[in-house]
Amino acid sequence: MQPTETHFEVTPGLTQVKILDFDAIRFINFEAEINFPESDGVIQVENFGMHLHVSGAVLYGVKIDAIMNHTERSIPLDLLARLLVDVHQDSSGIIHDLLSRYQLSVLDMLFMGKAEQRNKYNLITAAVIEPKLPARMYLDKGERENELKQVLGEIYACYDITRDDVLFLGRDGCLLSGPGAERYEALLTTFMGLNSREIFIRNFFVRTFVLNDMLMNLRQSIRNYRKHGEHALKGVKKSLSDAARHMILLIECLQYLLESVEALELPPVPVDIAGSKIYKSLQLLERKNNVIVRCKDSIKLIERLRTQLDTLITKFEGISRLQLTYVSQGFDINIQRLTESLRVRDQLGENLDVIRMIFAGNLSFDIIDRLSGGTFNVPNPSWFLDWIKKPIIDVPLAFLVINLLWLAVVWIAIQAWLDRQVFRAGATLVIRAHTDKRINLMQLRRFLSQRDLQLGTFEYELGGRPELQSYIWVEDCFPSKGSTTHVMIVVDEKQKLLRSIRLQIACPLEESVPIHSRRLSRGMHRMRSYSTLRRPSRRLHPAPSSVTTMENNILEQFSILLRGEGVYQERHAPLARLGSQLNLLALTHSYNQETNTDNPMEVERRFWKGLRGTMDAPVYGADIVASLFGNVDALSWNLGDLNTILRKIDLPGVTRPMLYFGMWRAMFAFHTEDMDLFSINYVHTGKPKFWYGIPPDAAPQLERAAQSMFPEKHHTCSQFLRHKTSLISPARLREFGVPFYRAYQKPGEFVITFPAAYHQGFNLGLNIAEAVNFASLHWIPYGLKAKVCKCLPDSVRIDMDSFLTKLFSEPPSGPELLGDDPWVFSCKCHKYCSSNSSDVEVEAKVTAVEGKYIRVHYKGESADNDEWLPVSSKELQRRIVAVEPPLVKTKDL
Repeated sequence: MQPTETHFEVTPGLTQVKILDFDAIRFINFEAEINFPESDGVIQVENFGMHLHVSGAVLYGVKIDAIMNHTERSIPLDLLARLLVDVHQDSSGIIHDLLSRYQLSVLDMLFMGKAEQRNKYNLITAAVIEPKLPARMYLDKGERENELKQVLGEIYACYDITRDDVLFLGRDGCLLSGPGAERYEALLTTFMGLNSREIFIRNFFVRTFVLNDMLMNLRQSIRNYRKHGEHALKGVKKSLSDAARHMILLIECLQYLLESVEALELPPVPVDIAGSKIYKSLQLLERKNNVIVRCKDSIKLIERLRTQLDTLITKFEGISRLQLTYVSQGFDINIQRLTESLRVRDQLGENLDVIRMIFAGNLSFDIIDRLSGGTFNVPNPSWFLDWIKKPIIDVPLAFLVINLLWLAVVWIAIQAWLDRQVFRAGATLVIRAHTDKRINLMQLRRFLSQRDLQLGTFEYELGGRPELQSYIWVEDCFPSKGSTTHVMIVVDEKQKLLRSIRLQIACPLEESVPIHSRRLSRGMHRMRSYSTLRRPSRRLHPAPSSVTTMENNILEQFSILLRGEGVYQERHAPLARLGSQLNLLALTHSYNQETNTDNPMEVERRFWKGLRGTMDAPVYGADIVASLFGNVDALSWNLGDLNTILRKIDLPGVTRPMLYFGMWRAMFAFHTEDMDLFSINYVHTGKPKFWYGIPPDAAPQLERAAQSMFPEKHHTCSQFLRHKTSLISPARLREFGVPFYRAYQKPGEFVITFPAAYHQGFNLGLNIAEAVNFASLHWIPYGLKAKVCKCLPDSVRIDMDSFLTKLFSEPPSGPELLGDDPWVFSCKCHKYCSSNSSDVEVEAKVTAVEGKYIRVHYKGESADNDEWLPVSSKELQRRIVAVEPPLVKTKDL
């Protein structure tokens, strides 16, 4: 059975279900015939009548015809008790398939994984009880009472209703015996429903104790987390999540229970004497009120537990923030060490140049000394006196000039030789591939015998036989001419498997570019053609990068080499690539290509020329929440300690400084800051940055130009420029008549962008920059008019109502906040203009602040006036039409 379906689907021969009657919203009644397999010789026919009500009540009805060899006229209570156990188990199995996942989760939480064994309340009616005795005679503390306890639990009351009717009330059930028992079914089922709710509340109360113990253990774990280590926080986090989920379920089911009890309508008092006596004995109204009182008391109890849980969550969040602070501090230290290492590297390079110069000088001067033979302690030969001493040494300053020229020649020669050595192995690449491919060991040994093996290592198993063996050799002119590759393969000779391959390639810089753009070999072309024929549909994954293509190409060439020698015999199975590691320090030519930044315009030309798709994508690490300003710079030259009005709010990524690590050609497209804020950018070290800026008054021109250049993006999002994906060249800006300015930012310089000013730029080489947003009072009109991109989930939004209220109501405020430079804007005014038009713009400025009100001074056409306005973004946004004072209009003569 599935609760979401419109029919019952059961295994044939086990259960037959027949719907009796139903209401689309309130209830459903159906009958189920259970024919579960039993032991040999046992025949069980069991018919369930089930009633499901919208209040949450579930009733199971069974009419007992016979149990074993006892008919309905004489059924012992011990057999009846055994039958009730089967009824409880079978009913739990039937209702399990009718409940939703949410209902099952509530039951599993409340009964702690033992929902199938939950206790139910029994209502038993019988025509007669034997022996028939007065009610008090059954409670004899002996055999009769124990028999009744099997089905009713602890009996707390019994009543003689009439001469033939007797009523027993127990903790787990009630029994009405008499010929008129069926007439009072409505009273008894209402009483049974109230007792079932009491049972639920009892289990609820026990569950709150368990949850309270769980919270106490969590409190102890949080208190001692330093003793148990940081790994204990993972268990605390999971336990807090489980406790919060259980708390939500407890609150919800308690609310449902309270609604169910309050909506329960009690049946009227019967008019006959027996019925009124039963009604009085059951005490339905008092019992209902008691259930409501217990529900409300449970609400107080669960609220206390909820407060404890909130406190624990707050403590855990504090610990998490503290751990994050430690990580951030460690990250800052690592970044500072990285920066310091780059500076030390630059200093070492300068020192190395000095050492080279000293070496070149000593070498050149020693060579000149050897020419004269003076080091052999013999007289100078005559040719030296005639050809060198008289025409050169005796001439003033001539020998010094010749020595300096000779030093320059030696220095140039040494530098050329060093550059050639670097150039011959200037680009390096490491490729690791995990293969696990079947190979031919005989062909492998023949192949290795032709190579000059440098090293072979073994890993032995317990028997002394080598399990894995690695071979290392140098492969010349692979994968291209002039390159050298150190090859390391790991072989499992027992299984005849090639486990892994490691290729360390060193090649000249001039050969590294063809590797990036080299066409695929014939084998790779055949494989791609085959895959294209088999899968003609469009690709759902992004195109591979040039580095990935290069690595796959090199691995495919190496597999062709092994196939040619008969080592690797599979023709269509490529070698899988495990990963790669680029030597960034050796590939400085690729990432720091533009070393000559003396001519920024030439660098700009090469940047836009390189965007035609012939170069690899640059490496750019952006938006790293950290700062390189240490404690020494806490009060000066610190981007994290700006005097900004945003200090009253905390916006990650806006009010906290961020670091940017960029290589040559690392770029950022045209955009304005979030909420059109100010921004300040500082280059700590490295190469300069190149900026393009658009004046704020030309922003509409740029937006119209971008809309015409990128119509699809504009159709998707009107604020697509905030996506930072639209790069526009200066030539296109001139074509559309958009004014722009260039800026050349060197290390140690600041660049400040103003509100609503679009900007883009790129790096001229490896550098480290830091940026943060800030705001002054002049930004408020821009913030009120700022537009937000709704398609980006991480778009920054500032609630201007609460921000302005917090800004002007909390200190510092008033004259301290305004200072001597009140912010000026242009607004619409009806009151202080001589014109009747409502569209007349006047100049306005804020001159005073008191609490949540600001005083605006209007400079009208006829007179100047003041007005107090509430600090409300809606009110100000309705009035403000521009962020600059309106132009003075000359009257017609």
